[in-house]
Amino acid sequence: MRQIALLATLGFSLTAPAAELPACASHTATSGTQQTALLELYTSEGCNSCPPAENWVNGLKATGFSAAQVVPIAFHVDYWDYLGWKDRFSQAEFTQRQQARVAQTHGRFVYTPELMLNGKEWRGDSGTFKTALSASPAADATLQARVDPLATGVRVTLTASRKTIRAGDALYLALVEDGLTSRVAAGENAGATLQHDAVVRKLLGPFYFANKAEQTQSIDIPFAPDQRPQRSSVAIWLEEGHTGRVMQALSVSCS
Repeated sequence: MRQIALLATLGFSLTAPAAELPACASHTATSGTQQTALLELYTSEGCNSCPPAENWVNGLKATGFSAAQVVPIAFHVDYWDYLGWKDRFSQAEFTQRQQARVAQTHGRFVYTPELMLNGKEWRGDSGTFKTALSASPAADATLQARVDPLATGVRVTLTASRKTIRAGDALYLALVEDGLTSRVAAGENAGATLQHDAVVRKLLGPFYFANKAEQTQSIDIPFAPDQRPQRSSVAIWLEEGHTGRVMQALSVSCS
């Protein structure tokens, strides 16, 4: 289950957020004419080869990769929870998503840390990642979204349009949080303090298009009990039904 290819590692200093933060503000965003990539990381606090991959993902913004180029999200899986340390961010549905993605793309096995770029397994370093993003194709879908605060979460109003009508295409939304810290007391990372960004706290979808070119959704997403709105954002992406290919992605901040 551990990574079998060496990922480039980068060091970053992360500052802990204040204990009390105000509620999120309203924000809107629209995807561009080029495809924005979705980078999925499957990880666990119980896996000692995961922190380098997380550090690399955490540092994408600092190394010049913008939200218009890539939307990173980190799914904490639960199959490490029985091996000495329970990851407080892990969810069984994230494990199920990883298993389904691997099966859909005919992958050989499920492991951590695993990176998927636009729905396909990806291995490499900062140089090859930059090359992959520079080859981004013209977008065949457009996403527009507005995020408004609610008493206990956010309301996302979004419109997605696609150029080609295909059965099975679906929208997904993830409520993510940055700047999280865990002090691991047992397992492979015992004694380590781990820094997490782009942690998926809630996943919603699929929302299917059916036989139409455009779809509008209004979705209320509750925060996790300990989630901080000012450290949160909403990731939105459109997947092609039969392949799982990500056609377009968008990130909307809550701060």
